[in-house]
Amino acid sequence: MTLLRQHVPSWVQRLPVEPDEVTQRLLERLVRATPENEAIIERYEARVPLLGWLRVVATRIAVDVARSEGRASQREARFEAGLAAATEDPELERLRARYGEAFRAAAREALPTLAARARTLLLLHYVEGVTVDAIAVMYDVHRVTLSRWIAAARGDLEREILCRFRETAQLTADECASVLRALGSNLSISLGGLTRE
Repeated sequence: MTLLRQHVPSWVQRLPVEPDEVTQRLLERLVRATPENEAIIERYEARVPLLGWLRVVATRIAVDVARSEGRASQREARFEAGLAAATEDPELERLRARYGEAFRAAAREALPTLAARARTLLLLHYVEGVTVDAIAVMYDVHRVTLSRWIAAARGDLEREILCRFRETAQLTADECASVLRALGSNLSISLGGLTRE
């Protein structure tokens, strides 16, 4: 109990949740079996260090809490409002107005198509800010292997987004590339928001 209270706040600090709530839910799910699910401690197979495994479980619980409380959508709205206010380029505003929602929709549809491990890696690295070295320890692999996994997951996500965006926006390949180049980082994807949605 003390160990979790010590570590959970740092594990979920980038998510809009109360660490105590996540800790409580984690403890309940670890040991309490329900008619639908076994106690999740029964799933632990000692392939990765226990603390690393608990971090992944706590992060998933935190994402569920944020989703259920609707805080993620509020945070995304603030992010978009700040992004819009910071942009003074009329051409970028026109492109964002025309293609922004199609791009975000494509991104939301693309994320669930990834394998569970790929989604978890993106969540840990880009949302939680966990280092490659730390995740490599969780999965008991070399950091180079882990870096390749993350790059592959990101590449898969980008390809899926591009494919769906092109279909949704009804653009040719050249038009799509041109729009995305023009938008550049001004229409960046918040992996945190996408994952929590």
